[in-house]
Amino acid sequence: MAVQLEIPSVGINVAVRQSTSADTDGFPPSDAAYILRSSSQPGRGTSSYVFAHALNTLFKPLWNVQLGAEVLVRMSDDSVLEYTVTEVRPNVPCPDPNADPMPDPPLALQIHDDCTEGMRWLERTERERLTLQTSQGFNRNWGELVVIAEPAS
Repeated sequence: MAVQLEIPSVGINVAVRQSTSADTDGFPPSDAAYILRSSSQPGRGTSSYVFAHALNTLFKPLWNVQLGAEVLVRMSDDSVLEYTVTEVRPNVPCPDPNADPMPDPPLALQIHDDCTEGMRWLERTERERLTLQTSQGFNRNWGELVVIAEPAS
């Protein structure tokens, strides 16, 4: 099982936990990054979806990650899985009708009224992929940041 995630280039070094409830899936605690309940653990040849709050001690530094950045995942057996950032996707919509609207939202957030685009990152894949997600503001109407990393070659 994954226990720690590090992205040295942006100073991320966080504990990783497996979500065990719908409440955690919907709004994770601020003590770690969480693997979505329906997602796979890293290293199992499919997609792993890891999410955390945009706090300086968690995933806010993802806002500055660059293509090619190294991502290291320490597993419970002390092995380390190495990934490379291959995609950075800001403004992934997931609107919340109960949240305040974003003032002057970018076009990418103005044209969506559902979470379809964001939901595709949750789908299982036939190859190893690490999806990292955090928010871009104080509510879902500000969009999500999705970062994709694939095994280092």
